Amino acid sequence: MFQNFDAKRATRAKSSGGRDPAPRPGAASGLRRWLATAVSTTMLAAALAPLGVAPVQAAVAGMGAVDPQNGFPTWYSDGNVKLQLCYMAGAGCLSEPPDAAKPASYPDNFPEEAFWFQASATSGNLLYEAALEGAHLNGAVVPGEQMGFGRLRFIVDNLKAGASYKITHPYGVNTFVAAPDKKVPTLGRIKQTIDAGVCTPSATTPCDWAGVGEAFLGDYKAGTTASFLKQVGAAPGTLGDINTARPVTGAPSGNNFVTVEGPDAGGPGVDVLTVSTFTVQGLIYDGADAAPSVPDLTAAGDSGRSGTDNITNATTPTFTGTLPGTGPAGTTVELLVDGAAVASAVSDGTAYSLSPASPMAPGSHKIQTRTPNPAYTLDPNGIPVDPAAPQYLVSLALTITVDTTAPSTTVSAPFPSNPTLDSTPTLNFTREAGATSECQLMPSNTSWDPTCSSPQTYDAQVDGNYIFNVRSTDAAGNVGAPATYSWRIGPADTVAPTVTGRAPADAALNVSTTATVTATLSEDVQGVSNTTMTLQDASGTPVAADVSRNGATNQWILDPTANLAAGTTYTVTLTGGPAAIRDATNNQLTTTSWTFTTAPPPDTTAPTATWTPSTAATNVGTTGNVTATFSEAVQGVSAATFTLKDAAGTAIPAAVTYDSATRVATLDPAASLTANNTYTAALAGGASGIRDAANNALVTSTWTFTTAPPPDTAAPTLTTRAPAPAETTVSTTANITATFNEAVQSVSGTTFTLKNAAGTAVAAAVTRNGTTNQWILDPTAALVPDTKYTAALTGSASAIRDGANNPLATTSWTFITGPAPTITTRTPGTGAFAASTTANITATFSENVTGVSGTTFTLKNAAGTAIAAVVSYNATTRVATLNPSANLAADAKYTATLTGGTAAIRDTAGNPAATSSWTFTTGPAPTITSRTAASGATGVSRTANITATFSENVAGLSGTTFTLKNGTTSITAVVTYNATTRVATLNPSATLAASTRYTAALTGGAAAIRDAGGNPLASTTWTFTTGR
Repeated sequence: MFQNFDAKRATRAKSSGGRDPAPRPGAASGLRRWLATAVSTTMLAAALAPLGVAPVQAAVAGMGAVDPQNGFPTWYSDGNVKLQLCYMAGAGCLSEPPDAAKPASYPDNFPEEAFWFQASATSGNLLYEAALEGAHLNGAVVPGEQMGFGRLRFIVDNLKAGASYKITHPYGVNTFVAAPDKKVPTLGRIKQTIDAGVCTPSATTPCDWAGVGEAFLGDYKAGTTASFLKQVGAAPGTLGDINTARPVTGAPSGNNFVTVEGPDAGGPGVDVLTVSTFTVQGLIYDGADAAPSVPDLTAAGDSGRSGTDNITNATTPTFTGTLPGTGPAGTTVELLVDGAAVASAVSDGTAYSLSPASPMAPGSHKIQTRTPNPAYTLDPNGIPVDPAAPQYLVSLALTITVDTTAPSTTVSAPFPSNPTLDSTPTLNFTREAGATSECQLMPSNTSWDPTCSSPQTYDAQVDGNYIFNVRSTDAAGNVGAPATYSWRIGPADTVAPTVTGRAPADAALNVSTTATVTATLSEDVQGVSNTTMTLQDASGTPVAADVSRNGATNQWILDPTANLAAGTTYTVTLTGGPAAIRDATNNQLTTTSWTFTTAPPPDTTAPTATWTPSTAATNVGTTGNVTATFSEAVQGVSAATFTLKDAAGTAIPAAVTYDSATRVATLDPAASLTANNTYTAALAGGASGIRDAANNALVTSTWTFTTAPPPDTAAPTLTTRAPAPAETTVSTTANITATFNEAVQSVSGTTFTLKNAAGTAVAAAVTRNGTTNQWILDPTAALVPDTKYTAALTGSASAIRDGANNPLATTSWTFITGPAPTITTRTPGTGAFAASTTANITATFSENVTGVSGTTFTLKNAAGTAIAAVVSYNATTRVATLNPSANLAADAKYTATLTGGTAAIRDTAGNPAATSSWTFTTGPAPTITSRTAASGATGVSRTANITATFSENVAGLSGTTFTLKNGTTSITAVVTYNATTRVATLNPSATLAASTRYTAALTGGAAAIRDAGGNPLASTTWTFTTGR
């Protein structure tokens, strides 16, 4: 430490050949005193602040990797030079190994402290020091206790007590008040040490080496840097000489000197003291640092007793390190195990962290890292441009040992007697070489004692049963299984162990499916295993489980290897017996069982809802509430999750409540809803919406309903009825129907009735036509023909009325059943020819009728002139007769008409006959009065014509209506007609065949031979035979 290197130090170093001697005995305690009595923990930055220099915001140009062989950074840089930790013998360092004749090795031959940088200025009353130092927390070289700090020290003697002094130096300006000198009370003295970045490592947290560098050189991440002092004319590879003071350069404050200003600062009557020469230590690091730093096995991966011995039981531990300088971000770093690449990662600036991709085998391994060499390039043919340039930059090697085998321990003879009256037992055990042991004496010493060694003797114990446990841990951190010895101190134990606690409790419900089963015994027992502490499901099937002891307690734990089934009852059994559960003196536990039931399966079912009004409901009241009933209890029901909007999308103000007992949510609108309007209700589910207790969200639901129209004050009316009022010829099997303008109620056999003319009710069934507004009265028997009936619909407050109870106006109407009378025969018949000019015209009806008269039974000629006649009706024969007053004209067309109607021809019930007309033509029909050749004539001239003379003029003569055939062969001829003589002549186009029989034919008909009135000739044929 600085306090060990006073003004005499240079002389000692010089007398030892330029080497700083080893620290004297007591240096470790001196370090402890220094740490305890440092007068200020002010950061070095505070000293520089008066000059505007703020190294805490400056940048250290870099820090080397922590050397895993000694735990200190390899170098610190101020941006100009890199300084290594200086502890080599003969290298001009302030510190050397204890045995300078041997190479430095950590921790056996390594100094308690060393420096990266140190500068001292001395003259007369002044000692000034600036340093960047590494040391050990407790002075002695102990792995894991490496620490560092930046330091400024000011010692000025022979001053005036109580006076103020200003000291200007390379790293700032400080002002102090001289305290009385304890040795010379009349004088004052300044003795101040300012330390910054002091790190205090622990067993789990290493020193913050970046913080140490930042304390002296500033925050190297901020872009600027402080600097080290360098002697003018320093030897190559160094910043200066520790034995010879010289002028320096590089003061970050610009002050390459130390000045003390104040009374008698330079001696009596001299108030200014200036020193411009310094001794300087700084060994420039010139090692190759292009390769990654030596890999460091992280403390988490170094699982053994020591965090630095590089012995571990981790087969894939993590190795960390740094890249040279600030390190390019994104550099690929590979991990080598015994020369083979096993993992790669991308660096994070200056740092890398890697673990083997697969487990390493037990044994010793060489660990290295490598990065691609930027100088290694290939030509177009794939041949290295510089054969001397390696493809990779490889770090130095770290040797580690992987040990995964746990050490064994055995309790050995001599053993305490069982039972014994010796209350101070001594136990012996053997263990693996190099291992450490932990002991436990149950039940008096439940904690593991890490200072245990064989033989292990305990203080006096009270009478009782005891278990001695011992286990060992090797250097890799592998912990072996405990070895056990049980015995009793005092008289023999005759009390059997009992179960004092159990979990889950007997008959417990809703137990977690991941729970373990525990049983606490009244005393220490033996024989507990997965065969004596068992778990079975409801069917008696054993549950696979691990059984272990809870530390050194009397509690035993059954841990199922898989989760238990949900909603299942399980039975725990602790089996006692001479080879089962018993205490140390073989007192047997009484076999004990209890049951518990696991919680039902997790709820993964989302809640559902039903609601009123229902979806698409109509005629909903305007003052009712909207409700939703859920399938299970829910949460999150509020005015934000249960809403109502009108058809325009406007939210309806409402109060929303939820009854957890009934699971009903109620939305109560603040005002009545608008009549005849469509509304949309919505239930919003979701993680923050409506959900069940297990947070299963309701599926968001919306539905619409329509409110009822305004109050109905209009009475229902009949829109149609069948048969219609006063309808006649109604079928006797027809139903009577009534259709209303709206839905009605109370239509029945007493409000919808049918009666005959005598007022007798007709038995009938009354029903609705589906969902329509039509009602049907269906007589149970056919109605009586030609009968008048009255249908009636009775309306009133208790009879036919609408849904709003508006009554129908009582309504009735009549109709008459059929059939209607028809004409069964008439003379002359329809379309008759050659009717007699003197005959009457008659019509016979299907039933008796009335209303037959000269106005309802008429006869007109072709010109439409009515024929005067007398009309009569015979009710017996049902025959109506029209007797013309004069003979009808011959060969004339006449039209007879019978007019039906409720005031014309009708039956006795009033069913009208259908009006009917027909025509006939009066005679006589034309006849043939003579013909040549005569019928049956023979020897007829072969050249003669065939003629026929008619009784009256005719029309329709042609070659098709006057023909001649020889058998079936038609004879070509010319046919003419003389209207004056009424003679038709057929003139064959050729002489007829001799002695041949011919057939002449005259064809009558409406479109053939007929008279002027249209009366047809009766078709006539005759034959004759020609002569020779």
